Amino acid sequence: MSGQHVASTPPLTLGVLRAWKPHVQPAIVLPVLVGATTAGQSRPAPMDWLVAACVGFFYMGGVSALNDVFDLERDKVNHPNRPLTRGDLSLRHYVMGLVIAPVVISLLLLLITLAPARGLLVVEILCLIEVMHLVYCLHPNLGMAGFGRQLLLTVGPMLLVLVGGLGHGLVTSRLILCAVSIGLFFGSGIILKDLSDIPGDQKSGLVTLPIHWGRNLAVKVSCFGQLVATSLGYTYLILVRASVSVFGWMTLSLVMSLTGTMTLLHRKQRYWGPGMLMAYTSQFIFELALILSNKQ
Repeated sequence: MSGQHVASTPPLTLGVLRAWKPHVQPAIVLPVLVGATTAGQSRPAPMDWLVAACVGFFYMGGVSALNDVFDLERDKVNHPNRPLTRGDLSLRHYVMGLVIAPVVISLLLLLITLAPARGLLVVEILCLIEVMHLVYCLHPNLGMAGFGRQLLLTVGPMLLVLVGGLGHGLVTSRLILCAVSIGLFFGSGIILKDLSDIPGDQKSGLVTLPIHWGRNLAVKVSCFGQLVATSLGYTYLILVRASVSVFGWMTLSLVMSLTGTMTLLHRKQRYWGPGMLMAYTSQFIFELALILSNKQ
């Protein structure tokens, strides 16, 4: 019996990677890099890229792991293979090693590498994001029919763009335009994730937009959000005179996102995995297009 248990338990390093959700990390880290490339007067130095990527990776890794702590009961239905749900790590080690430690590392990186005044301001914004996430975890049904939850999860990526911008330059109208477009695109993706999590969310009493509105209306709202976000993205590309290839990448992200959205309407759950993969990939391509437009 013990031999079977050991064989079915993934290595500790694999458990850590699963806890930090590597499939969504690029789409979360890239907003910081978008901010750094948009706000600066010159292209960020390699060390700036590295620091921004490390801050985004460790910070959002800790935030993702914290979400698993509060979603433990829902994940037993929606995501039974998560490390905490499987029992790969104890709750104490999980919180200390995968929630608190990475967040502290990211904040220390900022304080060490940035000027004191700017570093403190960026740390304050990250602390605000953490407070918002704690509010979401403690009160997931915040606001009528999940609107408060949706708002928090849309504003969070916007603030990450500002973090990257403040770390390398100034807050400008173009930076805000990028922040809003990324936030709307990410928020639309959250609706798609909620579509695939309906069984566990209903069992735990969580009210999300798909549960309140139904699948069809939720998909329409998500599609509308994607279209608005992409329109803002196109506007930014026009302002910076991006190349045709960059417009092509952004168009590809919209096509992939809408295709993944339509896939999630299918009643058979085996189609939901590919649909979510397309949605995650489209977010990555969307943000990458914004970065590429700033490097020309």
